[in-house]
Amino acid sequence: MRKKTTTIITALLFISVASYSQSSEVNVYWGKPNPIKRGSNINLLGERGGNLLGYIKSGKTVTITRYSPDDLQINGTATIIGRESQGTDVIPKDYIFDKMLFLKNKAYVCVNQYDKSTKSNVLYMEEFGVDGNLIGGLKKISSLSAKNRSNDGGFDIVVSKDSTKFLIVDIPPFEKYSGEKFGFQIYDENLNQVDNAQVALPNNFKYFIVPIEEIALSNDGIVYMIAKNVKQKDDKTKGEASYFFQLLAIDPHGSGDVTTYDLKLPQKAITDIAYNVDDSNYIICSGFYGNVKNTQYSTGQIDGIFYFRINKKTKEISSTGLKALDHDFIADITSQKDANKGKGLSNNFTLVKFVRKTDGGAMLVSEYRDTYTVTEWVANPHGGGHMETHVVFVRNNILVINVNPDGTIKWYANIPKRQASEDDNGIYSSFFMSTHGDKMYFIYNDNPKNVGPEVDPNEKHVQGMGNPIKSVAVLIELSESGIYTKNAIFSNKDAKNILEPKLAFKVNDHEFVVPAMGTKGNCCFWRVPDAKKYTLARFDFQ
Repeated sequence: MRKKTTTIITALLFISVASYSQSSEVNVYWGKPNPIKRGSNINLLGERGGNLLGYIKSGKTVTITRYSPDDLQINGTATIIGRESQGTDVIPKDYIFDKMLFLKNKAYVCVNQYDKSTKSNVLYMEEFGVDGNLIGGLKKISSLSAKNRSNDGGFDIVVSKDSTKFLIVDIPPFEKYSGEKFGFQIYDENLNQVDNAQVALPNNFKYFIVPIEEIALSNDGIVYMIAKNVKQKDDKTKGEASYFFQLLAIDPHGSGDVTTYDLKLPQKAITDIAYNVDDSNYIICSGFYGNVKNTQYSTGQIDGIFYFRINKKTKEISSTGLKALDHDFIADITSQKDANKGKGLSNNFTLVKFVRKTDGGAMLVSEYRDTYTVTEWVANPHGGGHMETHVVFVRNNILVINVNPDGTIKWYANIPKRQASEDDNGIYSSFFMSTHGDKMYFIYNDNPKNVGPEVDPNEKHVQGMGNPIKSVAVLIELSESGIYTKNAIFSNKDAKNILEPKLAFKVNDHEFVVPAMGTKGNCCFWRVPDAKKYTLARFDFQ
């Protein structure tokens, strides 16, 4: 039986959050604790055969886990990489786990192995069924010549939007100053190769940087990628950026035709860019820019927002929009002093979501992200001490930009938050979001002092979420007009679970399943994370 969290979870929780304005826009259903190994996390894949499938990676061991969608309880596991158990075949540990490939009707595990005899990096795949067990043995999919393991290239795998096929991009071992060819292979769900092309990119690799995460496969089989073209010394011009971005549309059929779109802004440098390709006649690109002042370099800050709309048929940029950030908007996020000096926003704001609107416009969602290390001397109470180094993960404000179809900016909204943690990969920070009707919803862990009718909405007074166990899960509801409200859903402390927004999985248009780490008391009566009480929660947006 599921536990349902609505307006009041328990009497104790109501006492601790009595001043909060509770939300009725989302219901939360908790499963019972499912133990996992310490240091592991659940990575959810999708629904198959009446179950919710996920996997747990612990060291070199990978285990498929099945959950009942109703009560979110484990109803079966199957180890697919590791050591054989109970006569079940598994992939040996000398194969390196790459990723899971979850298609419309099939699911595969992808592994790599360096073959010394042929001096090549080989990609294998093997199907697994609805019960999690492997089917049919490993199948060799692709290989790259590589002189040694330390520079063996790699493979990037991209699933099409309709999940009926996938793209493998062969990334060859890097050789300084040499022109590189990239292999583009498209397969259907049954691992039958549909297209295969070796494509030489338009520029020397020394100056052409391709962020692999910016590769997409459209439903019609066209490959798109965003690349950063760094100008050579002779091509640099005073007052213009020292680089520009290009959108490449690659047809992997036959010889691999490449259509290139230059994404340039006069006297401005694009600092971050996102794009969307669907079945319409247009490609939308949008993001942030910084002004260029008397050099080839930008201010290193975000000064405004840009928008391109590209016609697929005519191959022309049909709309271009620019919007400088308002003085008051910058002052709200930074300071009045910085805004008066003409400074922009930090380029730590990173585009994390690109939502295509039905009217041809777009919604851009950005989050302030920073990661750094700190080293400190820790004294020993008995004398002496030692140095300790920690990795700090910072996840702050959320920015939402509403772009009209003609490229003009309708509005932008700043949702203040402060999150920082050490040595946890930021697992309890950041947010997950849902769109429902004309509204957007954001859920994240927050300091309880930031919620309630008495809270000062001023950006400068937002309290940091430094201890996830003492945090509350909050819901931000953003309207079509750009106005948001903030309400508490539950206290992580009283629910005895800490949400892991980073691992949220979208089940359908209105439901998400989110892992949550359990907590327990220790000898000092504090609550600490407890992997034995790991739990799944289902968020149902009304």
